[in-house]
Amino acid sequence: MKKISRLLLLLALVGTLLVWGMMSASAETLTGVAGDNITYTIDTETGEMVLSGEGPMYDYKIKDGMDYDVWDEFIPYPEAYTVKSIVIEDGITSIGGGAFYSFSSLETVSIPDSVTSIGDYAFWCCSELKSIDIPENVTYIGYIAFERCTDLEAISIPDGVTELEPRTFEECIGIKTLNLNNVTVIGEDALSWLTGLETITVAEDNPAFEVGSDGVLYSEDMTELVMYPVASRNTSYVLPEIITKVPDFAFECARYLNYVTLHDKVTELGTYAFAMSAIREIDLPDSLKTIREGCFYLADLLKEIKIPAGVTTICDAAFFSSYPKDITFEDKDVTIGPNCFSFLEGLSEEYREAFVACHLELATQPQSCSSTHRARFAALEEELNSYIEGSDVVEGHGGTFHCHSGSTAEAYAIENGISYELIHFYGEDWTYDWDNYTRTAKCIHCDETTTEALEKTESSDIEIVAPEDEDTTFTVENVADEADERYALVTESVENYEGNISVVKIFDITLKNNDGVHVQPDGSVKVKLPNDWKHENYKVFRVNDDGTYTDMNAYREGSHIVFVTDHFSLYVVVDTSEKHEHSYNGVVTTPATHLATGLMTYTCSCGDSYTETIEKDPTHSYKAAVTAPTCTEKGFTTYSCACGDSHKGDYVNAKGHNYDGDTCTGCGKSKTDNCDCNCHKSGFMGFIYKIQRFFWKLFKTNKTCGCGVIHY
Repeated sequence: MKKISRLLLLLALVGTLLVWGMMSASAETLTGVAGDNITYTIDTETGEMVLSGEGPMYDYKIKDGMDYDVWDEFIPYPEAYTVKSIVIEDGITSIGGGAFYSFSSLETVSIPDSVTSIGDYAFWCCSELKSIDIPENVTYIGYIAFERCTDLEAISIPDGVTELEPRTFEECIGIKTLNLNNVTVIGEDALSWLTGLETITVAEDNPAFEVGSDGVLYSEDMTELVMYPVASRNTSYVLPEIITKVPDFAFECARYLNYVTLHDKVTELGTYAFAMSAIREIDLPDSLKTIREGCFYLADLLKEIKIPAGVTTICDAAFFSSYPKDITFEDKDVTIGPNCFSFLEGLSEEYREAFVACHLELATQPQSCSSTHRARFAALEEELNSYIEGSDVVEGHGGTFHCHSGSTAEAYAIENGISYELIHFYGEDWTYDWDNYTRTAKCIHCDETTTEALEKTESSDIEIVAPEDEDTTFTVENVADEADERYALVTESVENYEGNISVVKIFDITLKNNDGVHVQPDGSVKVKLPNDWKHENYKVFRVNDDGTYTDMNAYREGSHIVFVTDHFSLYVVVDTSEKHEHSYNGVVTTPATHLATGLMTYTCSCGDSYTETIEKDPTHSYKAAVTAPTCTEKGFTTYSCACGDSHKGDYVNAKGHNYDGDTCTGCGKSKTDNCDCNCHKSGFMGFIYKIQRFFWKLFKTNKTCGCGVIHY
């Protein structure tokens, strides 16, 4: 709570009721001027003050609560502080700035419809003022106009006021109901420390704000939490999913609020958001990044908290406490501000018990605290301030840190003498060994692993867990035939409905009475699916009569897949694992020939493979055999196919004889051996030669043999 300087308090005590122009006094009545055409009277016996006339009152402004533009004369102090009621008569158009500054005995004010504005500081610190009806014609309510009017119980802002100046109703801790009507702009601290506030309302057509069904003030589009009524009797609160930040001071001094639910889009908890509240339990979401200064300052009913892995920064004094807290850190690297987990270790147990018992009550309902209670708490508060402002605050924490080896939290604990225990987080990335019915996970921050045993189901039947009923009978039919109309319908539609999934199993559960009529169970039953399907990522859908699907929110119970239902029909189990897109590489493993087909094998990186046949080669596949030329014969190549077809080609001329003397170097024969003339032959050709030789001699004709012999 903001503190007031001693100078301001002194000035308030000495000159709270400032002089209103020239005045005269009698033993029972004080009179004076409060505007150019306005006079007043004060009955010092009844405490009633009456203002009459026309036009605006004088402004007696106070700058920053320190400098006074004083009236011409002072009303005597005892009489000024006996004013209990004020009546402003019709015709007066404004209440001047500082007009009733610190009228500490003032209980009631009557304001006419002619008033259109209420000046700055007009009713500052009128701590006994219990109610005030602000006329509908008022269009302006000034800066700090009602600050510290601690006994006010209800405020309704006129329709014509669309903006609240800064600190207008600050520290009006007694206000229980607040009607903002058409206000669209709330100045800084205009509604801060309304610690008694139970109900907030706005006009139905207010373009800036809306009150939700939970009684909380939100921006019109519900994207911002504007104000939580901290005296609401609700013990729990769920933050709307569209809101991503818990604002500064949102639940400060919410003395009945024990449980808060935050969704997984919240990224920041604001400054002093839960300070001095009665919060007992809160689950911080994984999306959270920052915990601001003093967020859980002196929230002493909160004994333990888990800091999720996403948090990168915990600011100064975020968990400053008079009681120890057990803190669990899911991540290794978190920036921790000074005094973040400081614990007032030097305070006595008596102090702590007294502090927790009364600090919320005094902060939110000081008017209801006894003088003894007030005195006790004042002493406690002074003691607390000496710890906070002095050197006796322990730079550490009285609880236990649960953190990772090598983490910033471990370093902080060592540096500040905090007890700590090393922990492991295994997440949800489990590897299942279905042969041994175990699962294993690795710590997300180190190499530590853990293995858990899974329950083994001996039966492959689906189990229905329901109360015994002799008049009904359960039946379960596996729909496995692809030709079954139900199979085709469910398979196609569920994949289109849910997207990237594949159907594992379809089954039809029915319940019949003794007459064979289909009925539905009387209440909920548990369905346990066997573990022989061995799918780690799964969902179970119920196929509704209208063709839609209901997610049964199935969960794992040991090695079973379990869900609860009160309606039987078709159910489908689907695998939600991300589908693998195969990418195959082909290799010829058996080449095709002219006589036989070949084989091509395709293999994916996942191990999946398939083969394709390579057709026979329609053309001959010849093998070449070369026959070399001789001295007298041509050379050639013979081409032969496995089917038996062959042909010769690529002929090469005979080399001819190459004699070295009388012998051929190629064939090794003599010239005579190689001569083809008949003279070297016997038999019939030899006989012919003899006839030829007779005629050669007769006619004296010389003939030379191929071997060089001359015959005649």
